Amino acid sequence: PVLFELDLALLTAAGVPAAAPVSKLPVVRRDLALVVGEAVPAADVVAAMTAARIPSVAHVAVFDVYRGPGIELGKKSLAILVLMQDTARTLTDADIDATVAGFIALLEQRPRSHGGGVVDRRKARRRPAGLDLGRLPERLRRVPTTAPNVVPN
Repeated sequence: PVLFELDLALLTAAGVPAAAPVSKLPVVRRDLALVVGEAVPAADVVAAMTAARIPSVAHVAVFDVYRGPGIELGKKSLAILVLMQDTARTLTDADIDATVAGFIALLEQRPRSHGGGVVDRRKARRRPAGLDLGRLPERLRRVPTTAPNVVPN
């Protein structure tokens, strides 16, 4: 009697995971709040950021979607977690800022069938927890939050 059947072609087609070095250097976390059109899937934003293949970026994920007061009708705010780490050196503020600016520029230029870039530049910002962003200088608005609470969209 046959208990089960395996398709060997499917099993061998899957790639074997590659080993990666474990870094002894700290992970840097940045939370980005991006205002996008309601029709823009959060998965598309994460996919675009992941497709950029920035070497220092270890992980990108959406952890919150907000619709409500402060966000105009037809838009939503995506809170995106970006974890950065280098295996050879500690990332500098300039490295981190350049990565964040690159992500925002990438998403602004990405064509969408729903009209223009994915991100509304005027609304894109890092979102520190518990701070009134309007009263802080730009350089202080880039403080990461501490609780990940990663929830899939």
